[in-house]
Amino acid sequence: MPGRFGAAIVLALLLASPLRPASAEPVDPTPAFIAELQAAIRNDDKAWLADHLHLPVNYFGKTKQVIDSKEWFLKHYAQS
Repeated sequence: MPGRFGAAIVLALLLASPLRPASAEPVDPTPAFIAELQAAIRNDDKAWLADHLHLPVNYFGKTKQVIDSKEWFLKHYAQS
């Protein structure tokens, strides 16, 4: 019985805690958004990417960076 109770507690905590901040707008996972994202990456459209970031963003490239603003992202885009 303790195993079921523990599993129920873990499940309740997982369902109660959001994976992202409540203030963040959800990303549209439709094929149209995915196609736009792929096109932006292919065309090196950093303005489109900056407009669709949910800031702050943790970037783990050669070094760990925290992207705090669109301006910082646009300035350092080529370095990533």
